Amino acid sequence: MAADLVHLKLPADRHRAAVAVRKAAIAEDIAAALSSDRVRCADLVIIAIQAARLGVRFDAADAIRSGISVNDAREHVMSEAANKKDYAR
Repeated sequence: MAADLVHLKLPADRHRAAVAVRKAAIAEDIAAALSSDRVRCADLVIIAIQAARLGVRFDAADAIRSGISVNDAREHVMSEAANKKDYAR
């Protein structure tokens, strides 16, 4: 972000002001992205708890780090649970 402003050769005070304006302009987007990711992380933890109840191993920390979506995680857990059920017959 600030790297783009380096090329403009602004006086230091104007450069700081320009950086502040850019930060303010994207602050809402950053807050929304963080909020969305917090919800995703919480949902992945819930899925891990549900997976354990189904007897399926699901590592929420790995899922969070890898960026897996909640839908993909849910699909994986349900598929593993169904496969486990099929083998039990």
